[in-house]
Amino acid sequence: RLHILGEVENSLRRLQTDRIDLYLAHSVDDRTAIDQTLRAFDDLVRQGKVRYIGCSNFAAWQVCKALWTSDRRNLPPFVCVQDHYNLLDRRIERELIPLCRAEGLGIMTYSATAVGLMTGRFRRGQTPPPGTPWARAPDRLAQVMTPAADRVVETVVGIAAEHGRPPAQIAIAWILSRPGITAAMIGPDAPDHVDENIGAIGCKLGPEEIETLDKASQWSVGGGRIV
Repeated sequence: RLHILGEVENSLRRLQTDRIDLYLAHSVDDRTAIDQTLRAFDDLVRQGKVRYIGCSNFAAWQVCKALWTSDRRNLPPFVCVQDHYNLLDRRIERELIPLCRAEGLGIMTYSATAVGLMTGRFRRGQTPPPGTPWARAPDRLAQVMTPAADRVVETVVGIAAEHGRPPAQIAIAWILSRPGITAAMIGPDAPDHVDENIGAIGCKLGPEEIETLDKASQWSVGGGRIV
């Protein structure tokens, strides 16, 4: 509680504003009961310093417990979640997305291009371009870019060529086409990456293309996290 209240004041001062529209618990704190966190959020909402609250990187059962606690104790509930989601990591489809859709929570996703893997610039067996994050970790790239992962990238690159668009836009457009997804967060490393990613807003995938991407990445639903 002490840290939440103090850091909100710091954020308000740095942002030079009197309120935060959406405040997220970034990850689970196993040492603090969820009702203590929610009560601190309740005070901030009542004071008008925070409008809405959400959580990031919570398991589905932890989100459910938080919603139950809010309902039982008459506290503001989480209105959204933020989690890792892309064509190489679809684990949240198992439980988190169904829970959020059933309870009316928004879903923000991050790592839309899987740390750049969905841009098509990094392929299995190839040396990563200099100056990129994967150039600093070539062994890690060789580990995560499995034959299955490379087939997903190849599928994205093929559809991108048909659209005349960068592969990253196809990867982001796929996320935005998924049921329950509210927003796809991007993590550009350079100004040109911003333009490349933002172009996904006007990219519409057809049903057959979405089905092709679904099938290509189906292995990742039951598989482990790639990046």
